[in-house]
Amino acid sequence: MQNQQYAGLLQRFIALFIDGIILAIIGFIVNLIPGMTTTTTQVINGQTFTATSASLLGSIITFIIGAAYYAILFNMWNGQTVGKKLMGIRVVKADGTPLTPVTAVIRYIGYYINTIILFLGWLLAIIDGRKQGLHDKIAGTVVVKA
Repeated sequence: MQNQQYAGLLQRFIALFIDGIILAIIGFIVNLIPGMTTTTTQVINGQTFTATSASLLGSIITFIIGAAYYAILFNMWNGQTVGKKLMGIRVVKADGTPLTPVTAVIRYIGYYINTIILFLGWLLAIIDGRKQGLHDKIAGTVVVKA
C-alpha cells in the first residue's frame, strides 16, 4: 500500500471507544426486551443479592448487531464507522483496496479474539510496524488516515 499514512494508536483507541459506546447503548436497549436477560438471586449471610445479566439469546443478538454495524458502515462509508469518521481514519485491506462485508465481520470477530487472549491482540498494534492488531492481521487490514 503506497501513499497512505497509518493511523495513530490514540486515534484508533478513541474511535473504538466511540463505537463501543454506541454498541453498548444498542446492547442495553436489546437487553430491555423481555427474555433477553436472566436474573439470579442469591442469599449470602441472610442478605439477598440479585444480579441481572444478558441471556445467551441477548448476547447472540447483540453480537450480530455489532457485526452488522461494522459490516454495513465500513461498506457504506468507505471503511469508516461513526468513531473512525469522527477521528478521520478508515480501515482498508492491506493492499489498499476497500473492505468487503465478510472482511469486516472477520475483523470484528478478531476483536473478541484480541480480548479473550488477555488483550494481547490489541497490544500487538503497539509493536507492529504497520500498527496492526491481531484482528487486523486475521482480516488482512490496516487502519489509515482518511
